[in-house]
Amino acid sequence: MFVLASLVTISFAQTIDTIRGCDDIPPSSIAAINCTICDFDVHHGSNRTYTPSLEADWCGTIENDQYIGFVVGPNGAVIFQIEPYDCVNTDGLQVAIYDESNSLVDGCAYTVSPGGLQTFSQNGLVPGRFYYFRIDGFEGDVCNFDLQIISGLSSEGPSASGPILGPERVCWNETYPYFVDPIPNATSYYWRLTPGIWTQGAEINPSDATNPMIGTSNQGIDLELPPLPFSMPPGTCDSILLGVFPMNPCFPASDSSAITIQVCKPTQDTTFVEVCLGGEVEFPDGSGDFYSSYFEFITINLAPDANGCDTFGVLYIEQIVGIPSNDITNVVLCESEIANLCGFPDSTIVTGPAYCFYEGAAISNCEDSIAYFDVLFLEPEAYVEISRSSQADTLHAISRIGNIPPSTKGDSVSYQWSNSAGDILGSSAFIVVNEPDVYTLEVSIFSYLDPSISCSSTTSIMSTTSGTDGLPTTASLTLYPNPTTSELQWELKGIPSQQAIDVSISDVLGRVIWSKQFLRGEGLNSADQKLHQKISTLNWAKGIYNVTFYGEGFLETRQVVKQ
Repeated sequence: MFVLASLVTISFAQTIDTIRGCDDIPPSSIAAINCTICDFDVHHGSNRTYTPSLEADWCGTIENDQYIGFVVGPNGAVIFQIEPYDCVNTDGLQVAIYDESNSLVDGCAYTVSPGGLQTFSQNGLVPGRFYYFRIDGFEGDVCNFDLQIISGLSSEGPSASGPILGPERVCWNETYPYFVDPIPNATSYYWRLTPGIWTQGAEINPSDATNPMIGTSNQGIDLELPPLPFSMPPGTCDSILLGVFPMNPCFPASDSSAITIQVCKPTQDTTFVEVCLGGEVEFPDGSGDFYSSYFEFITINLAPDANGCDTFGVLYIEQIVGIPSNDITNVVLCESEIANLCGFPDSTIVTGPAYCFYEGAAISNCEDSIAYFDVLFLEPEAYVEISRSSQADTLHAISRIGNIPPSTKGDSVSYQWSNSAGDILGSSAFIVVNEPDVYTLEVSIFSYLDPSISCSSTTSIMSTTSGTDGLPTTASLTLYPNPTTSELQWELKGIPSQQAIDVSISDVLGRVIWSKQFLRGEGLNSADQKLHQKISTLNWAKGIYNVTFYGEGFLETRQVVKQ
């Protein structure tokens, strides 16, 4: 409701401007720029030549109404004066305040009699929002009038806009929302879209948002992307520049915001398939869509690309004439396992070869075929012999790998010794112990044909000897160079009455890569009790290796680094 305030006389020193009101409520505040008050001067107007607008609430009849806009200042209240004169009748004018949706703000219109200056105020308005004075001749009267806003107008343009919020990478043929936080003193927002070469079909909804004379009163829009252009090169991206300009019909915006949006085409967009002559292919699997022509250019939902977007697929079909398959596949199993071949387990397969018969092009061809499998069983066997001496017992794995078919020659064998406490004692084919205990050997076989297969066997033996291990006090051992790059030498001296010396080299996994037994006259010099040997390390992988020297009553292990 308008509140009658104290009368204020208009100073003749003030500028008199002529306001041309809008005959109907404009579609936006920016469109009302020619019928908007933007300063504090006295404005002269008239309700002549205006036609009635009946779409809004009004107390009484409407004959010749007009709309005059203004932007509310930070206090959310407006005080204005109006004085009708030169009226045709003595009825005067009616005035009320409406919002942009053409709804009456508070109560009925107030009647202003001619010949007198009247002051009104309205509270509860939203700062920065656009409102209208709606002025009509009371009982159809036609008058000139002076209108001045004493206080409550916005005196500045919209504040600088914040960042545009929304995704920076988008997908084709999708819709994405973008928005900015509300901006003080902005009555509408103009959104400008600058598409790239491949995104010319991009659109903004609502379309009024792209009209610089209208804009949208909302802070957000929807960006609608066009379908993927098939002529776009694979692996390329297109950029869209989206900008927003906060607007005010009285003052220009202080700044604008922009965001660069990318939409890309996946690099991998071709799928090759083979089908039997006259056959069809289901693409994608499970879709129920079948194709048989040599080339299909189709849009489908494949796995998402880096954008998280569905990609399109180019299906390339090659029709082939099948040839029966005679390929042999190696199958490695541990002893007592059941071979699971041809789609089901078969306990009758205890050695190879085995075969399966397929009907209807089951193996990458278009004719009935037979698949052959060479089935190999690894049968490790752990067996230990013990050699006793006054100082220590020597535990030796004499049956290291059991029954291994000839076709698995070269498979890796490893050893692991442990005591009753579970301590790991060694990884060579033999160890020397000097404490009474039960010692366990685990022999493992690793298949080179199938590295995922490892079969093992264990056995235990009791030793009762107490003594010491290591080299005798009269002996010395030198290994050089260490680290090594191309060769390794060792020199072992001072082994009295030695009949034989076993030397083995193993990697950190316990796999023996070199071993040899030296007898007197075969590398072991009986005159000076010296063993000297040189071997190549060129083919060794980089890492740490254990070199073990074993003889009667002693066991010595040294580490060597290969660079």
